[in-house]
Amino acid sequence: MRASPDGLWCAWPEKTLNADGLRRDQTIELFGRRVAGSEKAVSMKISVSATLLDERTKDDEPDKYNNRLKGLATMVATLDGRNSADLVMNVLALPGEWDGWTRVEALEELLFSGEELPVEATLKVINPTVEKTMIWGCITNKTLFF
Repeated sequence: MRASPDGLWCAWPEKTLNADGLRRDQTIELFGRRVAGSEKAVSMKISVSATLLDERTKDDEPDKYNNRLKGLATMVATLDGRNSADLVMNVLALPGEWDGWTRVEALEELLFSGEELPVEATLKVINPTVEKTMIWGCITNKTLFF
């Protein structure tokens, strides 16, 4: 006979710690926060894909939306990277200036969420940053590195 999840929660004593050192009530609270974070990610995905991307396609100067879209895509990657990888990668591939760190941060968030990044899409995202770095170098503390 298979145990139901409700029965497992009831059988777990209040003061017993789980593997992460959390009590039952703390675990339930953490799970609730994860669900709330997932709901936020869904609403952000809807606003990115439905609102801003649609506005971008209708505008005469679509590139003015790119930085905001990339910032939102980074947040979506942080909250729900596994379910949002395609959307995040498409937004990161948009053209942009001085957005190298944003691109790298979003890719990092996708990796930390456990998502496998396809080679072609990742190169499409990261190549503009690598090319600009090869041309201009990296200026840090008044030192030029190539």
